[in-house]
Amino acid sequence: RAFRAFVQFCSGQWQVGHRLLTHFDSLSVLLKAVLEQPGGATESTGAHQLELAISIALMVAGHPETRAHLRTELRQYPAWMAAVRAALLQLLAIADLETFADIRVVDCTGEDLSRLEGIEWADPKHPKGSSIRAVFAEQEHRYLCTPKSPSQDGPCAPSAPADRDRQARLTL
Repeated sequence: RAFRAFVQFCSGQWQVGHRLLTHFDSLSVLLKAVLEQPGGATESTGAHQLELAISIALMVAGHPETRAHLRTELRQYPAWMAAVRAALLQLLAIADLETFADIRVVDCTGEDLSRLEGIEWADPKHPKGSSIRAVFAEQEHRYLCTPKSPSQDGPCAPSAPADRDRQARLTL
């Protein structure tokens, strides 16, 4: 639970989830832990795996480059990719909706992805896949259109007034 809280509440500018999942050794350990089926599994082991699955889901949801990196890395191991995906989805599906009530998903652009406006639901417990894909498509667009540094404009940024830097300094 502490690891999930760290991932969830750490400032987006540090990109903790992105850095963990793009570091091969960390990625391997996290994904292996999700797949482990220890003999004589206890309730606490299941709770640990659920917290780990939530943590990984938060990291994957938080950054479009993380998702692209995982697709690239795991494409080389299709059987492992399918097993990891199935294990994560299974763990997340068995959790009560109350488990997710206190989870706020803020992505790398600062947007709150846990908002429910505009989400279409297949049934009371499951959102439609097309609705979730639309949220991630919007996120990717925001990410591509967000300046990466104060001196660099994103590809979608409108032309800025000449005294923008002065205005920025005044607001800080």
